[in-house]
Amino acid sequence: MGIQEVLSTFVHGVYIIGAKEGDNINGMTAAWVCQCSFSPKMVAVAIAPERFTYELIERSGKFSVSLLRDGQIELAKRFGEVSGRDKNKFSDVDYSLIEDVPVLTDCLCWVVCEVDGRLKSGDHYIITGRVLKSKQVRLGSPLIFRWEDYF
Repeated sequence: MGIQEVLSTFVHGVYIIGAKEGDNINGMTAAWVCQCSFSPKMVAVAIAPERFTYELIERSGKFSVSLLRDGQIELAKRFGEVSGRDKNKFSDVDYSLIEDVPVLTDCLCWVVCEVDGRLKSGDHYIITGRVLKSKQVRLGSPLIFRWEDYF
């Protein structure tokens, strides 16, 4: 088994990372998300710098993380297949602006973060954010990322 096959067996949830700057709003599907501090409460997300969401986060200094629930794979694909430069991925999706950042209204939970740090990690940047607000929207099981569902 090769390195990518081994790494693709690691267990991740599926998240929508949201960002907004001015009239520009975007979200992207991500699996590399985790809590990275207890005090203060912080999360880390890994994002490729060519992503439109990355640009919006850099300019606004804020981002959201919405955890998808089991059964929302089509929503995950919607936010992962097309660039937000070409399409408003939030059109026809229920969302709210919290701290001027988009969060999904149909998900398990969400957090809104203020950027605290950034670290280059290979072809991605790890962005850490201090949690400003959070909400558990519903109970249920998270959507689990499986490599073969997307590639």
